[in-house]
Amino acid sequence: MADIYSALSGKLYVAVSGVVPNSMKDMPDFLVSNNTAKIAIGAYNYLIDNVLIEGSAVTGITVGSGTITAAKYATIKLEISENATITAGTKSASHTTAAQALADIPNTTANKMSMGYYVIKSAALTVTTLGTTKLSETIAVAATAMITFYEEFDRAYVADWRGNVSFTNAVETVDWVGQDIMPSGSIAVGMNAEMNISEMIFRPDSLRKFWGATHNPVDSLKGKADSNADSWKITADMRPIPLQLLFAFTNSETGHDEQIYCPAGKAMQMPFTFGSKDFSVQDLGFKLFMDSNREFLYYFKDKG
Repeated sequence: MADIYSALSGKLYVAVSGVVPNSMKDMPDFLVSNNTAKIAIGAYNYLIDNVLIEGSAVTGITVGSGTITAAKYATIKLEISENATITAGTKSASHTTAAQALADIPNTTANKMSMGYYVIKSAALTVTTLGTTKLSETIAVAATAMITFYEEFDRAYVADWRGNVSFTNAVETVDWVGQDIMPSGSIAVGMNAEMNISEMIFRPDSLRKFWGATHNPVDSLKGKADSNADSWKITADMRPIPLQLLFAFTNSETGHDEQIYCPAGKAMQMPFTFGSKDFSVQDLGFKLFMDSNREFLYYFKDKG
């Protein structure tokens, strides 16, 4: 029998206002450490082969090396190695605007994972020497450079899926029939776009990202006291969170990479099955909304 799925399996990435990088569960808080050329981050959690690793707060991370021309911008990634060593990545070139610097974010160093990235604006009349110049999160004047932290979209890995992603776009119309039985014309008055996927297996933090569930990575199972369990608290006050969605997969028939991107969507229902199945969610649906450009779905396919 032929394979009924052309897109056999893939990964789902999502972005919210606070985006989690690849295999990160809880983004740490980023701060300038004591107005020096250092970065401090709060406690965080990340996943290695789906095993939860707890990362401790760190102070005194050097912002990077090199210089940034006066009144110019540069971007740098904050990276973590397999043994949880956090360092600054390679600096971009100096650019006139923050937008240009953001478009020139350097790639993550091999065998490391990005925890996010930051933009540094050099002082108006002073070249910024990274690692020595004072930094501020609010202003860039005199010998002080301004630093702004960001988090990544395309590293927000929340689920694996298999089957096909299906898309429906139902248009509501007003029809007129005149003196005939069959409609002789219509006008579109509404549109309802939805995306569905048949089977998924979620990363541990997905309930928090889709629905705002309260997540505790160091809870205890009832009757145990080891504080080594994940828990999620579901309340009546939770609401579906607006998300960006990126379905990435390799087509099993053609071998080509494909992606489906939706700039705004909500998981309107979460039909979880608790048990021994690897893929435990059936027919998960996302309601799609348009962005500021009136666009709501992109389909990308590698020509090969």
